[in-house]
Amino acid sequence: MLLKQSLSPVITSGLDRNIQPVTGTLLVGALLLAAAVFANSFTFNLSSNGPGEAFSVDGTTVLRLLLCAGCGLYGLLFLPYNMQQLFRFPGAIATLFGFWTLFTIPLAENLAYSAAACFALWCMILFSPAVISQLGGRRIAVWTLIGLTIYCLGSWFYFFAWPELGRFNVEQNRLGTNSNELAIQIIWAANMLLVLGSAQRLERRTLSLLAVLMAVSLYQTGSRTPLLAAVAVLTLFFVRKVRIRTIVAVTFSVIITAALGVMLLSTGTLELDPDAMASKFSRSGQAQEVYDFTGRPAIWAYALEKIQQAPWLGYGHGASRQALSAFKHSSYGVNDLDHAHNLLLNVTLCTGVAGGLLVAFMLFAQLRALVRKPALFPDLALVTVLVGGLMEPILFGPMPRGSTIIWLIALFWRQMGASVEDMQPAEASVKQQPALRLGSA
Repeated sequence: MLLKQSLSPVITSGLDRNIQPVTGTLLVGALLLAAAVFANSFTFNLSSNGPGEAFSVDGTTVLRLLLCAGCGLYGLLFLPYNMQQLFRFPGAIATLFGFWTLFTIPLAENLAYSAAACFALWCMILFSPAVISQLGGRRIAVWTLIGLTIYCLGSWFYFFAWPELGRFNVEQNRLGTNSNELAIQIIWAANMLLVLGSAQRLERRTLSLLAVLMAVSLYQTGSRTPLLAAVAVLTLFFVRKVRIRTIVAVTFSVIITAALGVMLLSTGTLELDPDAMASKFSRSGQAQEVYDFTGRPAIWAYALEKIQQAPWLGYGHGASRQALSAFKHSSYGVNDLDHAHNLLLNVTLCTGVAGGLLVAFMLFAQLRALVRKPALFPDLALVTVLVGGLMEPILFGPMPRGSTIIWLIALFWRQMGASVEDMQPAEASVKQQPALRLGSA
């Protein structure tokens, strides 16, 4: 039913504004979106790039680059009609960031590596306004959800069929080769479920089944930062959708409960062992793991040292792995540390202070819009990035994964008038586009 609704023809008499939206390019855009969200993040194998600086190109990388190229070509097809969107605020910040990454290539640690990363990023920058103009908000949410669901189901398939591929640690029995990445993808799927469900654009049975799948999968990953992001996302959704009286009642109940807890602790009626509680939340059973965020402070300190050595242009877009390859101050081995475990630190490490400021400006612009012009899709995306970015470089890695694709779409969302309430393409762009059909002259 979900696919049937998403693929239903959009040519209706009421939509005709001297334009005939195209089912051919619409379908191609939808498939590219779902495939990119899935394949750019999914781990198909465990091939190693080798120690130190010996980074190789495997079949998965080639597949992802080809998929990015397809998205870039799709963006170029509609570039004459979406050019102005690339230079309108806040989408223009992504364009500026894309241009800035090009300046980092000549001084990159690995020129070819950073050049490929910049190519992939630019493909997605061009693709984002094009796919919004063709699919509209509802189809974007649907097809993003399809890609994320395939990602989740594929992870479960590997979990049972090939434990060495489908488990982060066979002994810990955590779902996903990269449990943190999978958990973040699950949070994005939850975002799509909330967006579509709130607009009543998803059947209750489908919504319920997918919600259960994502909840069970998130628990099985054992990841904690994405769990905090899930709480933040649900809190924003709750505040947006629930009446003010309910919010006041819940807030009052929380205050009363907290006050009662403090009273019980102060009188000795209730005793808490912080170390025991922390150990329960840690994967290793040691409280120290929670206190030092699994060794992240040492990683952050090392990343800051590297930033000070190349503050202006960084080490090349996407080159955090090369820049941090000598890190040996925790359980991470040589070349096992792929990133700085923080969004702004990682971006600044790769693209310098200017790149970090541009990403911070993106966050500020979306935060400002959240207050002044609320829209559930970009607002939930912002909360996910803000919370997830504290511990993970959720955006702008060497390959534009699902998080980066969704974030770029969210950045162009408001300025293009996208809405989940309507299956039709964004009106602002539809008015400018002629009738196109794949294969037509």
